[in-house]
Amino acid sequence: MLILGVLLVNTYYCQGVEEQKDSELYNVDNCYDEASSIDTSEVLDCIISVIDRCLENYQHDAFLQATKNGIALASQEKYLKKRLTIYFQQGMYYERVGLYNKSLENFQKVLTHKDVIPIKSKYHLYNSLGGVYGATRDVSEANSFHRKALNIARQLNDSSLIGTSYGNLGVVYMNYENFDSAKYYIKKSISFEKLNQGKLSIFYYNLSTIYFRVDSAKQAITTINKAISFYANDSININQGYNFWQKGCVLEYQYNDLKQAEKYYLSAYKIAESLMDLQLMRKASAHLAYLYEKQLKFKKAYNQIKRTKVLADSVGVVIMNDKVQQLKIKYDAELKEKENIQIKQQIELKEQEIKSKNRWLFYITSVGCLLLLLLITVVYSLRQKNKAKKIKLLLSNEKEKTFKKSEELALSKIDDLKEIIIVKNKLIKELQNNQGENDLKKQKGLVRALSNEKNWSKFMVEFSAINQNFFDKLKGINAKLTNKDLRLAALIKLHLLDKELADLLSIEPQSVRVSKNRLKEKLYLDPEVSLVNFLSCL
Repeated sequence: MLILGVLLVNTYYCQGVEEQKDSELYNVDNCYDEASSIDTSEVLDCIISVIDRCLENYQHDAFLQATKNGIALASQEKYLKKRLTIYFQQGMYYERVGLYNKSLENFQKVLTHKDVIPIKSKYHLYNSLGGVYGATRDVSEANSFHRKALNIARQLNDSSLIGTSYGNLGVVYMNYENFDSAKYYIKKSISFEKLNQGKLSIFYYNLSTIYFRVDSAKQAITTINKAISFYANDSININQGYNFWQKGCVLEYQYNDLKQAEKYYLSAYKIAESLMDLQLMRKASAHLAYLYEKQLKFKKAYNQIKRTKVLADSVGVVIMNDKVQQLKIKYDAELKEKENIQIKQQIELKEQEIKSKNRWLFYITSVGCLLLLLLITVVYSLRQKNKAKKIKLLLSNEKEKTFKKSEELALSKIDDLKEIIIVKNKLIKELQNNQGENDLKKQKGLVRALSNEKNWSKFMVEFSAINQNFFDKLKGINAKLTNKDLRLAALIKLHLLDKELADLLSIEPQSVRVSKNRLKEKLYLDPEVSLVNFLSCL
């Protein structure tokens, strides 16, 4: 436990030391020393370094304090270059937060002394001035300063600076909707820049904006995804925030994917908020407000447009107050509608309470009437059932008597037919055995007369009358059964012996057994199943 306590104390102590070191990086008081012999030039160099760190890490309060001290300390003419450096840093800061008038004011101070600054610094000045004029929609001035910066980049033969200038010119042409020229210059900027991923992300972002504005959704998504990919494994950067915002615009306006668009707008807003970029915060907030309005979420839309109005006022952008008022009206109407729905629900609840009080009386009366009606119905139905039973019993008796008579008659007819068929078969055999030539013609005619199917047809009709649906059941098992198969099945059902079957069918007893086996196969019976028992059950 003692060791664990020591480790915890050591951890907290180290964290405190690190935080103290971080705060000291942005503290200009460390640039001064109690000794009066410290050179003012060295102090200014230290302050400029602090300002750079504040700009890089978005330490806004420390930045304002450092620039204030630096300008006061560099008021003498001999520190002009250092004072101009601080003015330039201030201009960059105000440009970043969207305060373009203040940014331009600081850049102009540097511009008045452009002859005393190095040529590369002059490039950055022209570049920054072009950016501010572009943001304030002064296309002519923006174009002029970016071309001056491009000429300096060519003199320096710096491909990265040339690429940046081409990219800035592309943005200028994009601002006054000359998209062909804009695309040309931005693609040139990409061809000049090979290493700096941050710059490539910005170039692809601008190219995506062009595709977005000319309604080329597929190309816009492809290029903005490239822009995002350059910051995929990097720390949070304001360019990444603008990439997310741009993708949200494409998804909303060209794909109508409001859910994904909202996701990217919120991400852009969070990045801008963490980095205090008021301009991007305003853009993301405005698009969120319009998106919520599309989704009919008027409460969110109204709250978002109010936030946008505050941000717009802070960066000097005029936003239409009527838009705020319109969303206020829609939000009030939404609230009023919800109140009306609640009032309607309350009225319905009261009506239901009143109905429920009267409902029990109605139920009791209804149940009483139903019970009485049910009692009458039961008595009447019992009487009708008794009558129906008596009638059914009489009909059943009569039907049974009639069936017995018809069965006896049919059986007698079947017996007669059996005798006729047996006699016929015997005569046929005798006639066939008689080979006298004189009576040959007579014998053949008699065989033909006795061999017709009329007797068998009568037998089948009479059998069907007694054994209803017998043949239909057999055909249900196998529809391909022949008349001979059906005839054999009927005779087997009558429990005739093989010899009797042979006499009736005029075949040998051995043939009868073969015919039985074939019939079993056609009826899909197993060998051990009795054909007689099976047919008797049908």
